[in-house]
Amino acid sequence: MLKLHLIWEKVIPKEITVVGSRSQKPADWEPSLQLMADGLVNAEALVTKIYDISKWDEAYQHLKSGEGIKALLKPLDLDENEGEN
Repeated sequence: MLKLHLIWEKVIPKEITVVGSRSQKPADWEPSLQLMADGLVNAEALVTKIYDISKWDEAYQHLKSGEGIKALLKPLDLDENEGEN
């Protein structure tokens, strides 16, 4: 099971909504996770580009065009956005 650690004292005052979703059951992940654990699959090599989360549309277009395999959206640094609401 994946555990997500959030800094709640930064999330709650900003009223950030955290939503989880998935399209498979955990049993579907097990073979892939085992292949990665055994070093037979390099998941990092699948990430073709990293985007700030604010550039999600650019990331989507990159994937939709067929140029990318997987885009990683980097979350905003909550410390950098202290003055924003």
